[in-house]
Amino acid sequence: MTAISPRLPLSRFARQNPLTRLGMRLVAQRKTLPRTPAYLVVCATVGVLNIVGLVMILSASSVRALSDYGSA
Repeated sequence: MTAISPRLPLSRFARQNPLTRLGMRLVAQRKTLPRTPAYLVVCATVGVLNIVGLVMILSASSVRALSDYGSA
């Protein structure tokens, strides 16, 4: 197993290793994928469910605090 010295910059290592150069070139050429409407619907649904869950937890904890301590 090889270790890269923290004193060596990555660019120097990349010049020596052809696989690392290829990986850096692929990352530079990578294009972002378009967001489909289904993706946006799923993200919106997850967000709404998170908000509803937080409201449910907060309302349940206020009822519990009212019964235990007399103040919500």
